[in-house]
Amino acid sequence: GPEGWKQIIHDWEHADPNRHHHYALRDWKTEWAKATKLASNYNKCKLIATEFIEEFECDEEKFKLAYPSCKKGIKQLLHEIRKSHQDRGLIKQRRGK
Repeated sequence: GPEGWKQIIHDWEHADPNRHHHYALRDWKTEWAKATKLASNYNKCKLIATEFIEEFECDEEKFKLAYPSCKKGIKQLLHEIRKSHQDRGLIKQRRGK
């Protein structure tokens, strides 16, 4: 939903034992994500969280202006962040089949 990205930021920075998150995602060891088959989800959360925290210095208004799709959901936000990274030369574009 429109606030889903905020939950990702919270989960990245804070443990939440009530939801069985005993460690903040940023403190996860790589092998934990692989062992639980959550590596893909972990990497998606990491991309959103690090973009918000490092690139936008936790400025919600600037983040929303840069990524208006955050209101549409996680999938759209991820697409927009990846596109921004491609445009800035931070990641390579995938070749089409």
